[in-house]
Amino acid sequence: MKNTSGNPITWLPAVISDNMMLQAGVKFCIWGKTQGSGPVTASLAGRSARGRSDRNGNFKLYLPPLKYGGPHNLKLNDRSIDNVLVGDIWFCSGQSNMELTVTGAKNAEEELLKANYAKIRLFGVPCETSSKPKDDVTARWTECTAETVSSFSAAAYFFGKKIHNDLKIPVGLINSSWGGTKIEPWTRLEALKAYDGFAAMQKLYKDALCDDTQSFHKDPGNAGAKFGYADEDCGTKGWKSIKAPGYWKGQGLNIVGAVWVRKTVKLQESWNGRDLYLSLSPIVDADTTYFNGIKVGGMGLDISGGWATPRKYLIPAALVKPGKNTIAIRIFGRNINGGFTGPKEDMKLYVINREYMSIPLHGNWRYKVELALKPKTDNTVGQAPGSIYNAMVHPFIQFPVKGFLWYQAESNVADYKAYEKLFPIMIADWRKLWGNNKLPFYFVQLPDYPAGNNSEKLPLMREVQLKAEKIPNTGMAVTIDGGEKDIHPKNKQIVGDRLARVALAKTYGKKVEYLGPVYKKLNIEGDRIRLYFDKAGLKASDGGALKGFTIAGGDGVFVPAEAKTSGATILVWSRKIKTPVSARYAWAAMPECNLVNKAGLPASPFRTDRIPGK
Repeated sequence: MKNTSGNPITWLPAVISDNMMLQAGVKFCIWGKTQGSGPVTASLAGRSARGRSDRNGNFKLYLPPLKYGGPHNLKLNDRSIDNVLVGDIWFCSGQSNMELTVTGAKNAEEELLKANYAKIRLFGVPCETSSKPKDDVTARWTECTAETVSSFSAAAYFFGKKIHNDLKIPVGLINSSWGGTKIEPWTRLEALKAYDGFAAMQKLYKDALCDDTQSFHKDPGNAGAKFGYADEDCGTKGWKSIKAPGYWKGQGLNIVGAVWVRKTVKLQESWNGRDLYLSLSPIVDADTTYFNGIKVGGMGLDISGGWATPRKYLIPAALVKPGKNTIAIRIFGRNINGGFTGPKEDMKLYVINREYMSIPLHGNWRYKVELALKPKTDNTVGQAPGSIYNAMVHPFIQFPVKGFLWYQAESNVADYKAYEKLFPIMIADWRKLWGNNKLPFYFVQLPDYPAGNNSEKLPLMREVQLKAEKIPNTGMAVTIDGGEKDIHPKNKQIVGDRLARVALAKTYGKKVEYLGPVYKKLNIEGDRIRLYFDKAGLKASDGGALKGFTIAGGDGVFVPAEAKTSGATILVWSRKIKTPVSARYAWAAMPECNLVNKAGLPASPFRTDRIPGK
């Protein structure tokens, strides 16, 4: 930001800054503070707005609607905000699957090589809670490059890239997400009062509501480096053994805080004079990494989704020598655990462009505790009703957006019945806060993953999400066909693509398939059930027999069923059921299923019955 002239500006929110995106086609709010009261003038692309700041210096004014374009300069009294685009801004939120970064996604290296888009802008919101609504966040807009997008939401990026490439318009992405969070903290406390379970909810989180400091431990600084823990000649006498990958807690180290790990590797003469890559699995939560006593990389607590981001650091040839070489890593766990999260195949040291010349790094490491802190308890990890909304949503409600993307529900599966009420409450309230009850709200249905004690409830949560599609101007991306059987599937490309398809069809009016087959009704025909669908063109994704169907009689006991397409319908039957009553599809935590339409988009799991339990 450069000075021009006029009444001095003393504060602008972080979202109004260099490299920013303005939402096209709507009046755009500009707000901030000046030194004392007086006139305030804003101008951009030949359009201008005038206003006055009050006696406390607060001002708010509105630029008239602008067309897609830029870059422009936004002049605001004595400030010049540079490299501004006018485009479509999407507010992207949720828990870990929205937070998971491009570096942690499928084919990350290949994706990052082509991730330079000057007309895609990124704004990453740090994780924070507050018992009161906040006015600002500590963040900044950046152009999309391989470097800036590497630690940005993969789902949001792949969505934005498709919208940008298909429509040739600038796209802004605000990523405000936090792993492991429920829907309650994302919802404004005032709105939650409409929920019939609010009193019990408020009592459960009473302590957390009153304390903004409970969510995370803060890192007091790298004391271990001063003690020589990173040094090449640091002895490890008295250091203990720990396995990597693995969490500390699972190995008897029931603490968080700062823990150092070290490993010595022996390199052949042929490695001398070669640049290396030190590849590590994701580290919970932050790391500072050294090779032969020299810092070669690290990821701080300020990086949203860092806990899920694999580390990969360049080791310059000057640091490499034949014989013994030392890797030392300071890990800081700020919450309930710390350590390497795997997979073990990610942990290796190898010659650049010669990956066959590699040394595995999984297995035993030596460790020493620098700072032991007590783990946080689950009910204080940003779960207070309204607490995340206050810190990570409220600062943006004056900032016009095109719509919302949402990937969350994993943490609410156990109480899916409450989610059925809470989700519409949050959607309606966010729209109200942004002043437009028709703002698009597109979300991701939960994928296939082992849900443990919640395995029977996971299909019911997917059903709750399917019902939410009946809310006007919403849309759902189905991802049940991912096949990774992981709560954090890496294929965020299909997530971004399917969310973008929904937006292209429902927001931008493009003729594009965005939804797979949708169950409509059934007809019982003797010992068979005929299922009718919207969005048909039915087929098996693998070209084989249809899989994933079960059928039940009047006793409600479901058994595996055969199924085949019959025009725009599907016939389902089982020799064990002579008088069928109901059918289900993909009704399991990790179903084997393959029903798609001609566009290859999967059908959502569904059931024709309302029988509780198994």
